[in-house]
Amino acid sequence: MEHKNEVCEICLHTITNPVCVDCYIRHAESWLKDFGLNEKQVRVAIEKIKARLPKETLNAHRCILCGKGTVAVCSFCSFLRTSDVILSLCGEKAPVKAYLESSNFDLERDSR
Repeated sequence: MEHKNEVCEICLHTITNPVCVDCYIRHAESWLKDFGLNEKQVRVAIEKIKARLPKETLNAHRCILCGKGTVAVCSFCSFLRTSDVILSLCGEKAPVKAYLESSNFDLERDSR
């Protein structure tokens, strides 16, 4: 059986890291907690992040992490849609640097 390539609902590129939006949100929530935000701040930030990510998709592949959600967005678009919310809430340079390094994206190179 041939599998079709799943595409990102934002950029329409092929999704190479099949992770669902819910798992990306859980990852963002972990970072927010690592930054020392209280529960109310985390909830507000997560609502902002959810509003920036697609809620529906025509893709069929399941998430490799949870096995429940359907993949809808590529990791780069997920990072771009969530990073400004996360970074705006953190004033410390060390956690910001760690967060950016964990993304594994060279934003200077990618912006050219």
